[in-house]
Amino acid sequence: MIFTSIDAWILGISIFAAIAAALPGGILVLRKNALMSDAISHAILPGLAIAFIITNSRNSIIMFIGAVIVAVLLVLLLEYLQKTLRTEANALLGILFSIFFSIGLLLMVQGADNVDLDPSCVLFGALELTPLISISIFGLSIPPAFIQLFVLSIIHLVVFVFFKKEISLFIFDPLYARMQGIPVRTIRYLLIIDIAITNVALFEIAGSIITIALFVIPAATAQLFSKNITVFFLVTTAFGVTAMISGFLISIALPALASLPNTSIAGGAATTGFIILLFSMMIKSKTNFRKPTKSNLPA
Repeated sequence: MIFTSIDAWILGISIFAAIAAALPGGILVLRKNALMSDAISHAILPGLAIAFIITNSRNSIIMFIGAVIVAVLLVLLLEYLQKTLRTEANALLGILFSIFFSIGLLLMVQGADNVDLDPSCVLFGALELTPLISISIFGLSIPPAFIQLFVLSIIHLVVFVFFKKEISLFIFDPLYARMQGIPVRTIRYLLIIDIAITNVALFEIAGSIITIALFVIPAATAQLFSKNITVFFLVTTAFGVTAMISGFLISIALPALASLPNTSIAGGAATTGFIILLFSMMIKSKTNFRKPTKSNLPA
């Protein structure tokens, strides 16, 4: 196999996609609110579609603005309905993201038929095509997807390093965090905006469906082995990167082995991540089973 510059960019984009998704995905999993990533990834579709139809462009800044507006609208609507209907948050989330996603799909199909936006790419992404669009920086052609995910990864790293205490209290003890003067409500809104922005950055790579796997599966796997929050996020990142690299290798090897025309890197990454999760659960269950208890400890 010949490793080309396009393959190098795809691999780099894959790695930074996993790094960028680690912090928001880990927070959602630890807060037992993983459905929020599903809801936002589906709900931002109308914002993306409207921004795309109005401008006839996939400009990242415009997409970010559309996604953030819809994400904040989703949260405000969710809080209003919770207070008004007194219905469980997860039930309302399921209703809202289905409605938002349906509206988004209608807009995509009806308003974007005459431009280069394929509804299947909306659902599953097209990581393989990202290096075909590039911008010149200091004479070097760089895919915008790589720049977005690299910058987002650095921002997430800086935020975690400087605000680890606040993030920990927000996750595990929001009541105590409020007593300490930490603006929990503001952090919640910032988290939702960050999830929306990360979703937009991952949108072209994994679509609105497989993006959920990039958020949730690595963090769910890391949770089985990590009790320290720093270790947890490091392990989450490691599992995510491993899954993305595996997806890249599968996309190269599987067509040749199974005589397939092509395959999906993001789909391979999600599948590999799920397999890693299953093996991790098996290892964890066997470890717990073998742990000595008072009844079988020697006298």
